[in-house]
This record gives sequence, structure tokens and C-alpha cells, in this order.
Amino acid sequence: MTDKTNIIVTAHCDKAARANNEDNCLVRVDIQDEKVNHTGDGRFLSSSVSLGDLGSLLILADGMGGMNAGEVASAIAVSSTSNYFTTQMAGKEFEEDDDYFAFINHAVTYADECIKAEAAKNPECSGLGTTIVVLWIIHDKAYIGWCGDSRIYRYNTETKELDRLSHDHSLVQYWVDCGEITVEEAFNHPQNNIIMRSLGDSPDAVDFEMLKAPLGIHSGDLFLLCSDGLCGKLRDNEIEDILNNASAKFPPEEIDKWNDMLWEATENAGWSDNVTSVLCYVQKGEPEAVKSNNPATVTPSGVKPIQQKAKNRNRLFILLAAVIVLVVALLTTGFFLRPSLFKPKAATPVQSSPTVPAENPHKVQ
Repeated sequence: MTDKTNIIVTAHCDKAARANNEDNCLVRVDIQDEKVNHTGDGRFLSSSVSLGDLGSLLILADGMGGMNAGEVASAIAVSSTSNYFTTQMAGKEFEEDDDYFAFINHAVTYADECIKAEAAKNPECSGLGTTIVVLWIIHDKAYIGWCGDSRIYRYNTETKELDRLSHDHSLVQYWVDCGEITVEEAFNHPQNNIIMRSLGDSPDAVDFEMLKAPLGIHSGDLFLLCSDGLCGKLRDNEIEDILNNASAKFPPEEIDKWNDMLWEATENAGWSDNVTSVLCYVQKGEPEAVKSNNPATVTPSGVKPIQQKAKNRNRLFILLAAVIVLVVALLTTGFFLRPSLFKPKAATPVQSSPTVPAENPHKVQ
């Protein structure tokens, strides 16, 4: 890059349809400044800021656990992750992309430990947990990770396309991945508030997912972080249409108005939860927009691409192998296959309860 990357950030976090707010977010436009520009309830809009040497940090969390536990968990998640960046970055050398991803993972692991420590000290906070989304923009790259069903998208004002960069850790997404329900059925499913991963709510170490590689950032890119209070009411194509309309009406310096349009649509759709959204607009960067519709991901245990077609092929191979073994076994023992052994699988209704995975599901309050 020959030019410095400039960004504009806006955030809005509110209880919306609930009596109290269990969402939280944190904005640090310049990490090197060690200043938190915004956290918690309310609205925020930055001016156009040139990225410092340590970049910009955006975090969003959606808490759960009932009573005050959810808001405690989300507040600890964003503050502890941010504090780790402040205290552990001094003297840290980053040579490879893996070094940046490892640092984010350590920061979120630290936040997970802080939440569990708080729960251990205060029995009234038992069961507290939270989702998290982290976006670290540094130099000309974006490093992204998440846990739970809060999301991050990338929209580009030139291509007019929206990409969902995260993959929900939710029960309904698991059923979609298994082919048991459709995406539309998942959107309207009564159990779409159950998540499979979170910070704090499991005795095991947090299972934090990250993109396999950083994204190059480009002029006209807009990153959207949001809780399911927003994306649970607006489908991806609806979010894309809203951003297309917003970018045509308002300049980037007024992306808070883009955010207002998302909020208005969410309320009109009948919001039923807290709502939080953070938008980051890239003014300068690499000139050409490069799209990645299905980015691979990486976890602390290694590479794990999100490739559903490959998963389905693997399941098919396993099924065929099992059938062959069964046929051989029956023939060699003198039995014959009867039609009654094979029954057509009934279609899974939306209100049914398909297979529950091995992980313990966590219900978002």
C-alpha cells in the first residue's frame, strides 16, 4: 500500500425490545492511543481516522444467563479482550499472519477465563455466557474471529454485494449444515436462539473460530458487526438492499445514517431482542475490491474450512460404505434384504426437533 488506510466507525447499542440490555460493544479507533472511544449503550460516530501502527479494534458481544448475568458477561468480554490488547501488545513482534490470529485467540481466551472467574465468585451469575465478534484492522488487512451467533459481514459500495464472513455456532445452523432444515426454516425456527458455543458458559476452553487468512481491505469496504437482535430479523439479502439504499442516499461520513436505516428496518420487522451494530467504512486501502463468498476458517486446533459441499460428500461416502458392508454381511450370513428394512425418511417439519449435536446447547435468554 502507498496510502494510509482511513476508516470511519459508527456504533449503536440499545436494549431495543427488552427491559435491560445484555449486548455490549467496544470501539478503539486507534489501539496505540490506548483510548476506548466507545463501549456499552448509546451511539458513536468517529471522524475519518488514519489507522495507527497498531490498527483499530472493534468488538461486539451478546450476553446471556438471566438476571444481570448476561450484561455482566458481555461487558467482561469486550473489556477483557481490549485490556489484553493494551497490556500484552507492548514489545510483541508480529511477523506472520498466524501471529496476529494467535494474539486474538489469546485475548479471547483471557476474556473467557475472566468471565468464568466472575461466575465462580458470584453464584447469582451462574450460567452467564456471551457471544463475541472481534475485528482487528491493521495495515491493509482485517483479522476476524467469532464465537456464537453474533455476526460479521463485509459490504462493498462498488460491487454492491454483501458477504457474511462468520458462520453461526447455533443449533439451527447445525441443522442447516446437516441438511435437516433449510436456511429459511432456520431463520423462522422457534429454536433459533440456541447457540452451541459461547464464552463463559462451558467448563471447557472457549472454542473460538477465526478466518483462515486475513482479508485484504479495499476502498469502499464496509464491515458490519451485529448481534442476532438485528440479523435475526433481517435476512442477508434484506441487509444488502438496505445498505445499497443507504450508500446511495448518504456519504460515508454519515454512516451513522446507514446504521439508522438498519435499525429502522429491524424495528419494523418486529424486533424482540437487544440490538447492537458496529459499522466500519474503509476510505482508503487497496483500490480493487476482492470478494470472498465462503472464507475458510481456522481454530486454535488447526485449519477447518467451512465447506458444506465437502462435508456432504464425506457423509455420502460414509453412507455408501456402510451400505456395502451391510449388504456383504447379510449375504454372507444367508439373510436377504427385505423392503421393510428401508423406510423413507419423513420430511423434517420446521417445529420439530432434529438431531441434537454432542455439544451442550446454550439458550440465549
